[in-house]
Amino acid sequence: MMKVTWALAMAAASVLPAAWAVTPQHPLAPHVPGEVIVQYRPGAVLGKSSAAWGLEKRATLAEGAAALFAVPAITDVASMIDALADDPAVAWAEPNYLRYPLQTATPNDPLFGDLWGLQNTGQANFVPGPGAPVSVVGADMNLLAAWDPAGDGSFTRTGDPSVVVAIIDDGFEIGHADLADNFISAAGYGDPRPTSSEQNHGTLVAGSLGAIGNNGRGVAGTTWRSSLLPLRVGSSSGGLSSADIMRAIEYARDNGADIINASFGGPGYSQTEENLIRGLADRDILFVAAAGNDDANLDFGRLAYPALYDARNVIAVAATNRQDDIASFSMYGPLSADVAAPGLQIVTTAVGGGYVTGNGCGSGGNCGVSGTSFSAPYVAGIAALLKAHVSPTPGWREIKARLVESGDSLGNARARSAGGRVDAAAALDMSPRPSLTIDTVTLDDGNNGRLDPGETLDVVVTVFNGWMPASNVQASLSAQGPVTVNDGTLSLGSIAADGTAQARFSVTVGGTPGQYEEVIFTLALSADGGYSTQRSFIQEVALLPLGMTVNPSFQIGLPDPDALYDEFHTWHLDVPSKPAGTHTLVVRSRTANEIDIDLLGRAGSAPRYLITLNLDPNIPTNRGFFCTGTTAGCQDPNTLVGGRFDGNEANTFVLTDGTSLPQSFYFTVVNFAQAAFGYELSASLEAGDLRPAPFNFEPATQVPPGQLAVSNVITVSGITAPTFAYAGNGQISVNNGPYVTDTTVENGDTVRARALSPASGTTRADVTIGGEESSFIVTPGAVVPGPGVPGPLPSGGGGALSWWMLCAALIGVASRRVTVVIGRPRSA
Repeated sequence: MMKVTWALAMAAASVLPAAWAVTPQHPLAPHVPGEVIVQYRPGAVLGKSSAAWGLEKRATLAEGAAALFAVPAITDVASMIDALADDPAVAWAEPNYLRYPLQTATPNDPLFGDLWGLQNTGQANFVPGPGAPVSVVGADMNLLAAWDPAGDGSFTRTGDPSVVVAIIDDGFEIGHADLADNFISAAGYGDPRPTSSEQNHGTLVAGSLGAIGNNGRGVAGTTWRSSLLPLRVGSSSGGLSSADIMRAIEYARDNGADIINASFGGPGYSQTEENLIRGLADRDILFVAAAGNDDANLDFGRLAYPALYDARNVIAVAATNRQDDIASFSMYGPLSADVAAPGLQIVTTAVGGGYVTGNGCGSGGNCGVSGTSFSAPYVAGIAALLKAHVSPTPGWREIKARLVESGDSLGNARARSAGGRVDAAAALDMSPRPSLTIDTVTLDDGNNGRLDPGETLDVVVTVFNGWMPASNVQASLSAQGPVTVNDGTLSLGSIAADGTAQARFSVTVGGTPGQYEEVIFTLALSADGGYSTQRSFIQEVALLPLGMTVNPSFQIGLPDPDALYDEFHTWHLDVPSKPAGTHTLVVRSRTANEIDIDLLGRAGSAPRYLITLNLDPNIPTNRGFFCTGTTAGCQDPNTLVGGRFDGNEANTFVLTDGTSLPQSFYFTVVNFAQAAFGYELSASLEAGDLRPAPFNFEPATQVPPGQLAVSNVITVSGITAPTFAYAGNGQISVNNGPYVTDTTVENGDTVRARALSPASGTTRADVTIGGEESSFIVTPGAVVPGPGVPGPLPSGGGGALSWWMLCAALIGVASRRVTVVIGRPRSA
């Protein structure tokens, strides 16, 4: 007969049959020895019975309807309950059950309470003050259940020394008390210890990955007992050279590494490096890469390596914050970032034997460390747990699939990475299953490959299966935004392991030309055996009509969580035809109060980019990128860059009678100011060639503070019609006329710039003529090399470039049928 627990006993008392009594199950659940709880029948008195049974009353319960009794020493609780079942005064008797807090054991590391990414209990943000966001309980990687599934402090799943994780980084404090026992020798490779005080990154990363847990010291990594292979990579330029990285990868490959952690990245694409990493799959090595810290959607920007290399054995990791959203600095992308993990205010080991903590934050102390550099080793450590504790031992494919399938999220981490925030316990405990993810998305509209208001087109989604075979796969698509999906559930049949299938959905786009909308699509997938998941991808509705001025806004800082990522708007416009003769397509942007935006323009396909936003160039240690291509010069010659300090940008494309039309053009507006504000964007087709030959203003040197510095004279050439000219943070004079901020110029005109010398630092007067830009830089009391500005120049506004790139050749569209593919199709 079912036992009725005390929580239900009083509710049941009024409806029990008069002759009903409970026979307890054996063995009894945990209870207080020698005590029973007795429920009386209505109107019954137990005084005589209790004496007859030798019971000693200890407490009255349920307003006198029940009592707690001590059982005589000559019997036990189970026997007494059996005996009391025959007493006519007793409705039932039961043990005095023991209840336990539903909490697993916690490691004894003194700083464990600060490791919100391992156990999020709602810890306060390290930045004090009203409005500082607190943690969301449960927004963590569920490590306690992963390490200690019994919940009794036995910690049976904390790694194994037979699993080797290679960490490629700048140096390691191999004697750190929280790490030393896990480091293994890289015999024949080189000394892993730092050679300068700046080389602290490797020690920070190693602690996140493999600090020894439950040892009464400092912190815990996600794996406590895995072997850490420290491979120091140094460069005199302060970074990690690609050649040295490849040497370290080869050493790891040949010396037993199961997993390689790469907490580094940049925009430079290396075919040699990609081939080497792809080849690691043949040695069953998983390569864990940080997604990057430059605030962009990798699906759109597509310039971040090694995270974006075309290799299935790469797992790219984005960073989450305490609220389980993608951190504001993190690169992301539901097609390009495989998983996410905590990466904000991380407490970890530091050079010198100590720790980077949140103590003193806001009063001159540090606030932990932040970056995808720490999300990646968190995931690499969990991968090591899977290698050690899943049976049979999994290869890299299964480990990656378990990590992706484990993904969970309370916020936006799931919509902006393929798998969401990793759950270590779920990854360890899940049964074998398919792992269906989105490989690529194609917008097939027979025109420009974009979502245009009023059109109906096909969205073609390629689904990849990364683990067990999937049968009877079903797919349905939904959209958040002005898009209606016209198809219901589609059947994709069976998808073999490492196989793909395509789903083609008809969609109709709403909205209005000139409005910007980010659309989040959700693909629901299911297969036989109870498998189901949801994957996302992002598209933009942003049609810029020719001859129209639009007034969209950036939303960063507003309450909507999606506004956290509102940093790049990519617009497109179509030029169907033009009048006879040369014309110039002019796209210009403006902002109120000179708020800083940048403008990237490209014909034929959207610009690619990796841009470090809101970077202060006056801090020498700041390292950032403003890249538009994978060439050695970090530029795409077909991408125009408007990179002024203000928001008055211009892109101009010259269209001759030989230009292939119709043609699509794409313009990415960059929220360099990292704020919520409106901007103006306009497009017009003007007669003549309005784009001049490149020009340079030589820097002004040794100018006393407060004096006006006047530049060299440049001569406008290469245009066939009057064109616009304007200056920001300074003025220009045409043909020795008065100094103004906005005017027009013709071929052969002379132009001079002037700007006020600052008290310190530099002044940069940005001058734009017909879409070509140069800067007049004034520095007080210091000699600036001249003439001109030789190549890229760091800047705190509008990109990190003082040069412009002239689009030497336009990319024509050979056919009206255009398909645009986003994502990263990878070879097996």
